[in-house]
Amino acid sequence: MTTQRQAGLYFQDQIHWRDGWIGTVNLRHVVKTGQDGVAAFKRDDSETAYRVALARELANGLTPYMSVSSFFNPLLASPASSVIDPESGEQAEVGLTYAPE
Repeated sequence: MTTQRQAGLYFQDQIHWRDGWIGTVNLRHVVKTGQDGVAAFKRDDSETAYRVALARELANGLTPYMSVSSFFNPLLASPASSVIDPESGEQAEVGLTYAPE
């Protein structure tokens, strides 16, 4: 059997101000990752992923938003492939949500 352990720090804040503006910031810092089993290992991945978003709630229920984020995901390895490098990437998004009253 293979199990994966991660230790990390997480931070999130959301700020609301004047006329429906919303700002959001998220940070996730993975400190260590390890795996038990046939392909056991321990390593220091030390990667920070983030998300920064800005939105504006309008009186008609519409909320346009934009967001920029990154991700980091330590991967499990199969016994045949040894240790696999973590996945990482970035994303930008623009959208519109609707919440009727």
